[in-house]
Amino acid sequence: PIYEAEITSRIMHECLKRGIAVVATGQDPSSHLRTELAPAIRMTVSTLHTREDIDLAITILVESAKLVVATYPIE
Repeated sequence: PIYEAEITSRIMHECLKRGIAVVATGQDPSSHLRTELAPAIRMTVSTLHTREDIDLAITILVESAKLVVATYPIE
């Protein structure tokens, strides 16, 4: 089975490789820690970020998600 937490974790790592830090949350089947939150990706923006910074972060997130999701077979 495909675990959503695995996918979000891989997206998080791909974003980090591209210079954007995001946080993947949710249940990880390989972890001893369990949360009640559904798997998700969190991104924090502050007033110090420019519009260009935010646009770049969103672009990297979308590209990373497309790259990771493309590695999973369509069922």
